[in-house]
Amino acid sequence: MNTIRAKLAIGLTLCFATLLALSGYAVYYSAEKGAYQRIEEKLQIDAYSIMSATYLKEDEKVELHFTVSLLRQFSVEVQSAYYQIWENGDTTIKKSESLRRKSLPKPAQVTREPVFWNFSLEEGRLCRAVAIRYGPKERGRDRYTKGKEESLVLVVAQNIEEERAALASLRNNLIGVTLLILIVTPILVTLVLRQGLSSLALLASKTGRIESHNLSQRFSVDSLPGELKPIATQLNQLLDRLSVSFERERTFSADVAHELRTPIAELRNIAEVGLKWKDPESAEDYQAAIEIATQMERIVNQLFELMRCESDQLVVSSKEIQLPEFIEGLRRRNAAEAASKGLSFDIRIPSKARVVSDLEMLQRVVGNLVDNAVAYSTPQSEIAIAYDPAEGSLQVSNRTTDLDPSDTEHLFDRFWRKDKARADGSHSGIGLSIARAFSERLGLTLEAHFEEGDRIVFVLSGFERAG
Repeated sequence: MNTIRAKLAIGLTLCFATLLALSGYAVYYSAEKGAYQRIEEKLQIDAYSIMSATYLKEDEKVELHFTVSLLRQFSVEVQSAYYQIWENGDTTIKKSESLRRKSLPKPAQVTREPVFWNFSLEEGRLCRAVAIRYGPKERGRDRYTKGKEESLVLVVAQNIEEERAALASLRNNLIGVTLLILIVTPILVTLVLRQGLSSLALLASKTGRIESHNLSQRFSVDSLPGELKPIATQLNQLLDRLSVSFERERTFSADVAHELRTPIAELRNIAEVGLKWKDPESAEDYQAAIEIATQMERIVNQLFELMRCESDQLVVSSKEIQLPEFIEGLRRRNAAEAASKGLSFDIRIPSKARVVSDLEMLQRVVGNLVDNAVAYSTPQSEIAIAYDPAEGSLQVSNRTTDLDPSDTEHLFDRFWRKDKARADGSHSGIGLSIARAFSERLGLTLEAHFEEGDRIVFVLSGFERAG
């Protein structure tokens, strides 16, 4: 999903997951290192205790003098620690009772520096061991026997099953907690982002509600976060410029309509008076002047209507309208012209269809669509009028060869004409603009599209059903 919220949510979740995984690994690594360090310290203490208790008797045999506590941990009953001593590299001279008949492994190379490693006994017990080379002390003296300083190899081992189990438990707990947090994190991040971006959503919502008739609205800059204040300020300045431009346009339209009304009326009156004088040579000119004046007067009146609609000067008086009777009235109004072109009507309106709207304004909207359908339909074709109660939409469609799909984006522009399609002097080129303005005033949506190649369809949607 290509949104700021989605990108932030994914990015924050991935960053948090990475940090969490690294933290979990660091905790486990630290615990494992600490556990092995404690084990190795104990192994060295035990090893040095054994080394300090190793003496050479007069008969050249090695003997050990253990303390009671040291003997206990190497006993058969406890079996938590083991040791084994080799002389001259391969001859075992001493080993702990806990080994019984088993033997400990020995590294190939052993020096006076401790060497640590892990191994498993025959029962599968995992052990940590240390190996070190040393020599026995002389009996009654605290020094090593000369010539035998490195004659012995000692391996001390400790069962680490409990420590490994504790580390495994810690690892599983860390994985479980990490997975749980990763499941909860996207939800929490989404909630936090929704709250944090609520000002942006509010700004977008308010921007979407601004239309040409409410350009006086402004954004409250003080209540917005610092990141959005420059945007809101620029939008307010843009609205100021748009408001001035729209007001200038409305004023111009009103002024033009007002200034033209009087001379047009005078022109029409002069032509009508001239017709009363029986002057055959001037009759046709006067008649043409009357037709021109009538057309100009119609354009001026339409401009006034459009200006009043866009300035919210039209009051909507909604009432229940019987659609079958309403459409039938429009059909009868255009029956004669439709018959002259060989047009037929296909009306599909449910017999009990009713809507709530302003009758006069709806007549201007739908009447304009039907008038255009009759005027611009291909001869010997069919005009379809249908109402869908479930969708609350009314469709008026007709076949035409004078328009194509690329023209739909211009159909509702003021005074737009296509060479052949809208050049008829009886049409001003502003009717569809008024139809859309009136439909928006009624809370409806008027759109146009093509079907089957040459059939143009006007869809008026958003009707409120009566009852």
